[in-house]
Amino acid sequence: REQVEEIRRTLPELPQARQTRFQKEYALSEYDAEVLTQDRDIAGYYEQSASALADLKSTDGYKQVCNWITTELLGRLNAAGHNIRDSKIQPEQIAGLARLILNNTISGKIAKTVFEEMWQTAKNPETIVEENGLVQVTGTGEIDAWAEEAIRQNPKAAEEFRAGKERAIGALVGTVMKISKGRANPQMVNDALKKKLLKSG
Repeated sequence: REQVEEIRRTLPELPQARQTRFQKEYALSEYDAEVLTQDRDIAGYYEQSASALADLKSTDGYKQVCNWITTELLGRLNAAGHNIRDSKIQPEQIAGLARLILNNTISGKIAKTVFEEMWQTAKNPETIVEENGLVQVTGTGEIDAWAEEAIRQNPKAAEEFRAGKERAIGALVGTVMKISKGRANPQMVNDALKKKLLKSG
């Protein structure tokens, strides 16, 4: 029995056991955990990324990392005929990208631009953001000015929102994001627009 236990301890973790652990440890859905654990290298890559975010203790962070790996990274690798071992983007860099989103340094939209350059150059996401001035704008002065400009450019959408059609604000938010080149904090944009529209209405 002791020999059997000793052998069991030296065996690699089985995919089903790892899948269950991923669901419990990282609060992932059954589907996400299954995708990540079907391949030992992908599972290992994910664990390295997730461990780089361990200090945040954020289930959102673990989910972000999962999404970037399964959707963006594996999609690019598969299209290029490569596997996860060939990735120029390191697990810690995926974690770094997720961290920038979580702390509101960049928006989700900007993150896609950053990932594209990570894929091309293998640079760290923090370096890309700094070099290209991609830090998300959270200053109320700039956001207020953009909100006013969006309302000026979209009088019809503004009137529809004031008349009770809440979905009309989407066009205004889209205009602000276009003006700001995706750098405006979306929630702050939403709040600024509502404040201005309700005040002027």
